[in-house]
Amino acid sequence: MINKLLRRVLSVFGNNNAKIIKRLFVKSAEVFRESNESNIKDLENILATIIKDSIITLTHNTCTFIIKHYNENDFSCDTLTKLLDKYKMEGYNVKTVCIDYID
Repeated sequence: MINKLLRRVLSVFGNNNAKIIKRLFVKSAEVFRESNESNIKDLENILATIIKDSIITLTHNTCTFIIKHYNENDFSCDTLTKLLDKYKMEGYNVKTVCIDYID
């Protein structure tokens, strides 16, 4: 599920290197099979590269992009309100919320 979510979010920005995306999904499969610290660190580095190459570069480092995942049937308007209140208390100025349903 997380892989699908990341693929959809990253495709919005459309300027990702296909080799990096492929490495991300190969490494994430390894992490889910055998969760060891080395694989997790590799996955974090690949994901950081993708985010830097797409989101940060495209927005010229002028916005923060937050991805939040909820399990099926766990998300409601009340959940969103609490989440927005939490981010406001942390100093974020949330301007846009995108909700994507993946079955």
